[in-house]
Amino acid sequence: MLFHKLLLKSRQLKKEQTVTTEQNPLSTDLNENLRVFHSVYADCSDAVFRTFVIGGTKNAALIHIDGLSNIEEIDRSVLAPLMQEKEAGSDNLKAMFDQRLSVAKIKEVLTFADWNKFR
Repeated sequence: MLFHKLLLKSRQLKKEQTVTTEQNPLSTDLNENLRVFHSVYADCSDAVFRTFVIGGTKNAALIHIDGLSNIEEIDRSVLAPLMQEKEAGSDNLKAMFDQRLSVAKIKEVLTFADWNKFR
């Protein structure tokens, strides 16, 4: 019985931490964001994390669900244009996305709550 109560308390704390985390802005540190996303998807064996470099200088990551994503389309329409980009300064990332990516909808996500809307 004590174990069951501890398990329930642990789950409640985890939910509270998730809600708190969702209200926070995404970090400027990619590795910190990936740590959070890895913890969210810890029980999801279909979650695929792919890190890559934009323009040879800007570290980036793509997270998708295996079996629900068309990886060939992601490679052709998202990864290839970004990885072939020559300049990846922060000031021109949005313009580069608009010009180079042939995907129908791109949404800027600034907080974990924004990201959670797409889950």
